Amino acid sequence: MKDATNRWQGEKISWRMATSYDATQAFIKAMSSSNNPSRQSVLEKLPSINLSPNESSGNGLKFIEGEPKKEPVLVKVANGEFKKN
Repeated sequence: MKDATNRWQGEKISWRMATSYDATQAFIKAMSSSNNPSRQSVLEKLPSINLSPNESSGNGLKFIEGEPKKEPVLVKVANGEFKKN
């Protein structure tokens, strides 16, 4: 999240916002790399999309076997409060 915070000049963002931003950028890149974008062509292109840190929320994005290669996020609820570990 430090990379994302730096990218957005100190603005506080959540991991959900960063993940949504990355997914949108990957979708745009997959769609724009197709001559005739369709659901099928975007789905076929997504696994080959690689976003640099400058194109993403800060860490870059690469898909491995159809899933984004990212560190897992551990979430803990304690005393009724949401905490990210």
